[in-house]
Amino acid sequence: MEMISNPYLLLLAIGNDIQSSIMTTLILKEVGINYVMAKATSDIHKRVLQKIGADKIIQPELDMGKRVAAALISGGIIEHIQLSNDYSIVEIPVLDEWINNSIIDTNLRNRYGINVIAIEGSGRLDISPRPDYIFKKDDTLVVVGANERIKALNKKNGR
Repeated sequence: MEMISNPYLLLLAIGNDIQSSIMTTLILKEVGINYVMAKATSDIHKRVLQKIGADKIIQPELDMGKRVAAALISGGIIEHIQLSNDYSIVEIPVLDEWINNSIIDTNLRNRYGINVIAIEGSGRLDISPRPDYIFKKDDTLVVVGANERIKALNKKNGR
């Protein structure tokens, strides 16, 4: 088998054929592909891919299932990106009590432990809004914060 001398990255996304996925990953690592990202369809499939040297393993069906479940149980959270077990980026609707008040006046960082990183509303997206931004009724906020603080805020929002 000829070894490849240059570093390569390869994304392997063979449908649901577990055996082909495993064999292809093994061969790619043996010929010298430095970084193989492979798709797994189950936890056991993932463990086998890890053992034969896959560098990154994705499970899109599982990941999407988690996102859908999080959206269903979180009520007011529109979109959710988990950064770690403790922190997330989420989209939330503006609270009624914040409407016609600025970011600085609502004191979101101190009162709720969140930072606003973007605001979407009225057909516009404001990335990194200024502290004097005045919240409007149709605003959707993209915030980052501790999961526990976000959950508490979501309960306050009645969801």
